Amino acid sequence: NGAILLFYPGRADMFRLDDGEPLSSVEGPEGMCWRSGRYYRLYPGSEAQWYHAAWDGLEGGFHPINGDVGAARVVFDRTGRPGPWMLTDRGEVCHVESRGSIFSLGKPVDANRWVCVSRDGHHLYLSSNKSGMMECIDLKNNRVQDLVFDARLTTGLIGEPFLVKPAYPIMNRFSAVGVMPSGNLALQNRWGWWWEFLEYEQGAVGLRRLPVRDELSLRRRARPFVPLALPRRAGYRLKEARWPDGSRAFLDSRGLLHLKFSTAEFSLVLTDCPSALWASDGRTAGADFFLGPDQSRTGLDNLMPTFRALCGRLQ
Repeated sequence: NGAILLFYPGRADMFRLDDGEPLSSVEGPEGMCWRSGRYYRLYPGSEAQWYHAAWDGLEGGFHPINGDVGAARVVFDRTGRPGPWMLTDRGEVCHVESRGSIFSLGKPVDANRWVCVSRDGHHLYLSSNKSGMMECIDLKNNRVQDLVFDARLTTGLIGEPFLVKPAYPIMNRFSAVGVMPSGNLALQNRWGWWWEFLEYEQGAVGLRRLPVRDELSLRRRARPFVPLALPRRAGYRLKEARWPDGSRAFLDSRGLLHLKFSTAEFSLVLTDCPSALWASDGRTAGADFFLGPDQSRTGLDNLMPTFRALCGRLQ
């Protein structure tokens, strides 16, 4: 419709194609973030999780995608075939407007699996449950192929370039860290919202936003993050929180949290998608996307109780 759209994490700016004059700048709902192309997603817990940005010739805005075809793992466009299209948690590729499935994987898409979409939208790549393998959904020929895993796939360096990279956005804008009465770790972001790190389904762990903002009881149990001085060329930023018993938490601007207890250390990825945990004794658990297909795992049942027990001692 004669406009250029620039996409940012929580907003879209629109300019007239002819002369570059600004047309509109629209902010998305709180908690919405850009994922790929023209598509944005709200954090879990919202009724309409996916939105697309558009200029209709008169005004710009974000419009919910209501396909009634199930929860979407990824939403994308296909060259020559008007979208949106989506891959659902049930393993079905659907055309949103027709609300019909055009291809079925024949099984659900595990929450721990990453998904890539080719730039033309005709191929979907999924990490496989088989070590060292991945699956390719070929929508041109309606078939599934097993391929040898190549880490370069996630950066779009093999085959055709990728428009949609794995949807695992990291989070790092936190101001405090504390412990829930349940023993789960919790972080407060700069807007006052609390996020709990927990196991939310079988085999998946990550951050989930709590329905509380600037809760006094949680604030009393929390420790603020304080910036640490680093060499100028470090390329990242660190913040630190301390507890009276000597335990420390380091918040890395790359979306990592490192916890140092008196008897053990843990590192975890800060994301609302399936995350991963590493322990100083060598145990690991979590999503294939962060661990890789060949790294050994001990499982969340083995690791989370230890992690929660250590967090529960923090006061």
